[in-house]
Amino acid sequence: MQSDIRKRKLTRFFNVVDTNGDGVFDQQDTDLVAVRVAALRGLKPGTEGYQVFYQGFSYYWDDLRRSCSPSDSGQVTLQEWFDYHATMLADRERFEATAEASAALMFALADTNDDGLLSLEEYGNWMRAWGMADGETAGSVLEKLDRRGAGQLTREDVLELTREFFYSDDPQAPGNWAMGPF
Repeated sequence: MQSDIRKRKLTRFFNVVDTNGDGVFDQQDTDLVAVRVAALRGLKPGTEGYQVFYQGFSYYWDDLRRSCSPSDSGQVTLQEWFDYHATMLADRERFEATAEASAALMFALADTNDDGLLSLEEYGNWMRAWGMADGETAGSVLEKLDRRGAGQLTREDVLELTREFFYSDDPQAPGNWAMGPF
């Protein structure tokens, strides 16, 4: 069973990916987020680069929809979202593989100067592309995420923030803010 804080964070994440706010997550939501995130690298639908990106981007979402929606409706409700994450998070190896793949995708798109680090500006652009934060909230969120005060995040920093987001019950954990204000 998930704690209240973890449910709050998962609800926040669900609301981020439910881009049209209709109370379900579906293919339309995936496509809208994909277009916004791919734009960080200038990738446009219909191009080969976009297709390569979209295949990697769709892995998590396709797994989620397959696990939650056996009727092939393609729509995932908030309760199904909770159930999926409870199952996925119970399998630490599965979670780590998903987190690693997500971090690789994030760096491939958001690390626009290809230095192997995400500056706070690059991470802020990533958050805005997803709709996780806006110009007003991004600064305060990024301060919380930059636990070393380095002004940049390594891949390991991102993985640690991701682990905290999904597993931590500590209300002070910086990773709680990985999807923006919750």
